[in-house]
Amino acid sequence: MFGGFLFIVWAFALTLLIPFLYQFAVEATRVSPLRPLTVDSVVQTALATAQVIVIPAVALALLVALAGLLWSALRPAADEGPAPRRLVAAAAVVLLAIGLLPAIENFSYIVIGSSLKTSTSLERKLAMALIALTLAGAFVRPLLWLAERMGRSHILGALLIVTCAAAFGSTAIAIERRLGDGGVEHLTSPYNVLILSSDGVDANRMSVYGYKRQTTPFLEKIAPELWIFRNAFTNNGNTTGSVTSLLTGRLPLRTRVIYPPDLLIGEDSLLHLPGILGAHGYYRSNWGVPHYADVTSQNFIDAIDVNAGVSTSENIANALPVNDRGLGGWFVRRTVADIEALTLDILGIREAPNPYDQIVGSGASLTDDRRLNGVLENIAQDRPFFTHVHFMGTHGPYFKPRNRVFSAGTEQSVNFQSSFLDDAILDYDQRIQRVYEALEQSGKLENTILIITSDHGMLYIPSTRIPLLIRLPGKMRTGEVHENVQRMDLAPTILSLLQLPIPDWMEGQNLLEPVPPDRIILVTNVVVEKPDENGWLPPFVERNRVTAIYCDVFLGYSLTMEPQASGHIEGSTSPCTVENPEAVRGMVGGYLAKTLAELGIGS
Repeated sequence: MFGGFLFIVWAFALTLLIPFLYQFAVEATRVSPLRPLTVDSVVQTALATAQVIVIPAVALALLVALAGLLWSALRPAADEGPAPRRLVAAAAVVLLAIGLLPAIENFSYIVIGSSLKTSTSLERKLAMALIALTLAGAFVRPLLWLAERMGRSHILGALLIVTCAAAFGSTAIAIERRLGDGGVEHLTSPYNVLILSSDGVDANRMSVYGYKRQTTPFLEKIAPELWIFRNAFTNNGNTTGSVTSLLTGRLPLRTRVIYPPDLLIGEDSLLHLPGILGAHGYYRSNWGVPHYADVTSQNFIDAIDVNAGVSTSENIANALPVNDRGLGGWFVRRTVADIEALTLDILGIREAPNPYDQIVGSGASLTDDRRLNGVLENIAQDRPFFTHVHFMGTHGPYFKPRNRVFSAGTEQSVNFQSSFLDDAILDYDQRIQRVYEALEQSGKLENTILIITSDHGMLYIPSTRIPLLIRLPGKMRTGEVHENVQRMDLAPTILSLLQLPIPDWMEGQNLLEPVPPDRIILVTNVVVEKPDENGWLPPFVERNRVTAIYCDVFLGYSLTMEPQASGHIEGSTSPCTVENPEAVRGMVGGYLAKTLAELGIGS
């Protein structure tokens, strides 16, 4: 009887293992956090995968065994053994069909250029389901044959028992850790925190910063209420690293998160502003971009309650009690999330997100209107909230403005066409107005820290000034600040406004305190985004660069300290000026070299 039970466990374990083997092969052969493969990364993914599949396999085997006993009791004449083999086969077919969906999805997109993520048609969903069930039916018989032979092996049986014990132990630790982190210390008078960001907006394209066209009339109207930073800079010239730096208050050079497939690893995945606010009772939502800025893809752990419109409590992947906070944990959550998204898509419950459609503005699952509505929903609730929204209407090179004011009567014929970009920024201004009015009507305006910004400049140029405007409760700070500031400063500033301690690991400056006019700001950029013809992506040091902002100049460097372009910052109003950028390269280079050495980066 025990051998029969082992057969059932092996049957389900092998069935559940197949999609993880497929995903591992995919991640190991494309640009991903698993490239290049190392012994450590293989071990991490293997252990995390074993933890995820063994426990469900045992649970399913127990259910089938109990069903078999019940069957035998009701039909004593039917000699089906400890569990009806047909029930094992049927359950395996369904599980395998679900697990095969990512492989079928990728194959469909490669061969015919269309898939579940690119189509909403019912016919496509039915066809994918039929293909999955057909393939699963064909594969199940050899799987059961293999499981039966594995169930007879004493050595494999002992290995399975040891694996089960380790998996249950690791899961218990993960659950205990999660429950142990569940204490909430509510603030007496918490401010809401609302960050409105729009992709790739230059400060010098906004009329509130002096642009010739009135692209931000609402911001101009409320300018007397705003704390306006005239010389604000991103810490990363691409969205992924910029958002990560904003939410962690840490340098991209320290977290090593600059551009996909970079992600937070180990303790870094727990060091972030949303996690601190969650421990004080905040409802946290992030309305970003799947893959590029959705926090889950960057391996933020215990950070968000609603991510890209989906509640994390309703997401199986986020609920997995995986003890691994590194590559192994990321891998199993990534695999399960993909399977879950495609399954819900086929069932007509929720469309699977398509990151590319989000970038070009044609995504059906998460539009800027949905992002705006999500913000308005947060404002309407009764508990304190932290909301970060990343609008995509200003993402180039082509734009789809709602209101054709500056582009009226013209056709969009070139990349980043000026009149269409200006209309897209005007749309952003109108969304800001909608949010401001909702705060005002709800009586929460004077209880909300409202931050308006952008992730990077229009053309990803690190020396471009980006907008940063803050409306504080009671208008406690207004006017203009001309010293150089950075997005990384926002996390410690928010904590200071909430009268919460700023952790030592945050590297930004509290903007409520005096800002040194000659501070040095480091901005990273990806240089090599795509692999070469052999699928090889260069190491971190070779695929990224850094630009130092000092006073009103910028100086570029490779991560091996090779000098690159320098110049004056367009539109800078910094009180600190430098006549010749190269005259300060020695001093700035010394600071950068020391920083890189402390972080273990470079030659």
